[in-house]
Amino acid sequence: GHFIKCMFIAEPPVLAELQAAVSGRFGGAVYLSRSHATFLEILAPSVSKGNALKVAMKLRGLDPSRSIAFGDEENDIPLIEAAGFGVAMENAIGALKARSAAVAPSNAADGVAVFLERIFGF
Repeated sequence: GHFIKCMFIAEPPVLAELQAAVSGRFGGAVYLSRSHATFLEILAPSVSKGNALKVAMKLRGLDPSRSIAFGDEENDIPLIEAAGFGVAMENAIGALKARSAAVAPSNAADGVAVFLERIFGF
């Protein structure tokens, strides 16, 4: 059968071991992502926030290079890479910040709203 998503919740060291085991056994047949320190998601290889953005933009006839995406965790990396302008939240993981064009205040400080207000001059 087919599955859309499988999620494991455990302490980070347990998930790291599980992630390595699943990756070793299934390789590119699955997409593995951490959406929180204690969450490991296993999805079909074509399923990601980045692919969803590409599909949504195509359906609406919009140019992905003119989009802004915000993220904070590993599962947001494909989203940031698919967007024309990627923004990491201040509380984001280092790997996401490294791929982003800018950093916004943290989620707890309404960072998306603050960033957009700065851009659009509200």
